[in-house]
Amino acid sequence: MASNPQLYPLLGLISGNSTFAIDFLPFIITLAAAGLFYIIWKWKKHFYDPFIGYSDIKLFGTQSSRSAFRANIPQKLMLLSWICFLFAFADPRLLIDRHRENPSEEPPQSPVEGLAIYLVLDQSGSMAESISASGETKIDLLKRVTKQFIMGDPETGLGGRPDDLLGLVVFARGAHVLSPLTLDHAALLAELTRFAPIGERDEDGTSIGYAIFKTASMIAATKHYAQELIDKGEPAYTIKSTVIILITDGMQDPNPLDKGKRLRNMDIPEAAAYAASQGIRLYIVNVEPKMAMDEFAPHRHMMQRAAEMTGGKFYLIDVSANLGKIYKDIDSLEKSRVPAMLQKLDKDKRPDLYRRKPLSPYLICLGLLFLFSSLWLETTVCRRIP
Repeated sequence: MASNPQLYPLLGLISGNSTFAIDFLPFIITLAAAGLFYIIWKWKKHFYDPFIGYSDIKLFGTQSSRSAFRANIPQKLMLLSWICFLFAFADPRLLIDRHRENPSEEPPQSPVEGLAIYLVLDQSGSMAESISASGETKIDLLKRVTKQFIMGDPETGLGGRPDDLLGLVVFARGAHVLSPLTLDHAALLAELTRFAPIGERDEDGTSIGYAIFKTASMIAATKHYAQELIDKGEPAYTIKSTVIILITDGMQDPNPLDKGKRLRNMDIPEAAAYAASQGIRLYIVNVEPKMAMDEFAPHRHMMQRAAEMTGGKFYLIDVSANLGKIYKDIDSLEKSRVPAMLQKLDKDKRPDLYRRKPLSPYLICLGLLFLFSSLWLETTVCRRIP
């Protein structure tokens, strides 16, 4: 586990058509717990067990080694039950290659074509405001429909973007990259789940122009680096089509603390012009109902011109039902080739290629068997007196 709560395989033991995997953080916790139990057990050895004094114990006879072993069976079974429970917590599993398991089936093809799309999302404080009678906030709406766009939603006719490189950028006073372009959409959705509005006033703002410029600059740097690799004859990728989808709830409004800072105060048309020069299409989606009022017409028209300058579009919505049209328009964009080196994903995140066989249920059942056997023996055959 790295900087987020995602679980990654610690061990990979390949045997035939299966791979054994176990999660890193739970495995470490398991070892720590086992060490703690051992310390407690050693500490208890310093105390005497309860006893009754007798004047003569000859009548009790001497205990054979076999009897001593039998008397300790409940303790050994209890220890085995704890070991099973601890390792079940680490989620051991087998990842079985579906193609090797069924050679007659055609192996699924990894995506080789798709768009490179950056989702640029507003996280200013105003995104915490309610947008509907049900109490849904702007940021809740944004999370919900963005997930639908990525994963697909049959009700709205969205097929998802499984073949596309996706990146995630959030902005308020500044702009921050939560996820670079990736095919690991599960990790991107995890970042989206933790995404929340800015709470500190000093970090609040709506620097739309700066967010567009920074994202376009990252795309330009990616293309430049790829071209350098190609010139050296090394494997590289070619992104033929790039898109920025920016979702906000208002208009350009930089933080007053950034007065005099040119980049933080860059206006939307200038940033859009730079994006257009890099061959990037810009889609601006505004989720603020008040933007439909006449007093905000100049701001709407400016955003519309900026988006159309790049070959994109401007959308103004107030209910999620309108988002289906937006994403269907984006779905109709042409495809671009995705680098083969970015197709290597964690086997845990490729259910189309690997069937997941969890071993935890078996360990739990075995642990319960050991536990109940220990309790039964301790109260019957191996009962101690006193």
